[in-house]
Amino acid sequence: MTGQDGAAGDAAAAGALIVVVPDPPWLLAPLFLRDFLRLQRVGPGPGLLVDHFPAKPSDVSGLMRAVQADRLVQLTAAAADWPIWWTEAVDHRPGTTEPSQAELLAFSPALSELWAEIDVWFQRWLAKRPAPADSACPEEDILAILTDRWGRLPAPRRLTVLTIPVVGDLFIRPEDDRIVVTRGLRGNPQRYRTLLEPVLADFF
Repeated sequence: MTGQDGAAGDAAAAGALIVVVPDPPWLLAPLFLRDFLRLQRVGPGPGLLVDHFPAKPSDVSGLMRAVQADRLVQLTAAAADWPIWWTEAVDHRPGTTEPSQAELLAFSPALSELWAEIDVWFQRWLAKRPAPADSACPEEDILAILTDRWGRLPAPRRLTVLTIPVVGDLFIRPEDDRIVVTRGLRGNPQRYRTLLEPVLADFF
């Protein structure tokens, strides 16, 4: 079992592996643009980023006013296309390279044009953000509980946990071996255990 710092637990010897990926940029990018331009949300989805402004509001308000005044139609189209971008980002399976935002946004001219302007702010925001400090691995505790319950070691399976810093609870399982979860939910032991136990039960 491996957390974000690469520490291995007893379950690793049996083949069970949990990999935590904090703040994947391909998931943060659509959230950043949505919050930065205050796109109107259509339907349910992830909450606001916990720290979504890259600078003081006064530093970005002029850009936002210009974009909103000149591109109302574009913003409307971007808001309508945004859920597809988010779905594409969630569906991306982590590998050795991050997905290209240009490829993820190829379907939407409105989002592609806006991202070309916003990307520099996103990169600045990423550069200023502190590295996630939480090294705890609640998945390890839950797996230990299930190991005791089942009376045997978990099977040699892998689970990738992608954490994002947004307000509220969000738990998405795009594939059997991958989940997207908010930091807040992951820090709520009782609630997180209720949602994660059925996932980890597949290890047995």
